[in-house]
Amino acid sequence: EKNSEKIPNLLKILDTGLEKNKFIAGDEITVADFNITTAINMAVTLGFDLSKYPQISKWFGFMKETKGFQKLMEKRK
Repeated sequence: EKNSEKIPNLLKILDTGLEKNKFIAGDEITVADFNITTAINMAVTLGFDLSKYPQISKWFGFMKETKGFQKLMEKRK
């Protein structure tokens, strides 16, 4: 629980970064995007509301549609 209190601040930092870049590390998708997508997916699963973070919501929506993310989710089943 102690660490979950840090999540909103971290999401705000990520949201601000995504205002400037299409992806985590710039304009090209990288392994960082897939890594953070899994973390965001876990946060959503745990009930975190992304509606306060419009850039993350947009980016996450895109990332969930990528073949790489879909393959990863299939492996977790």
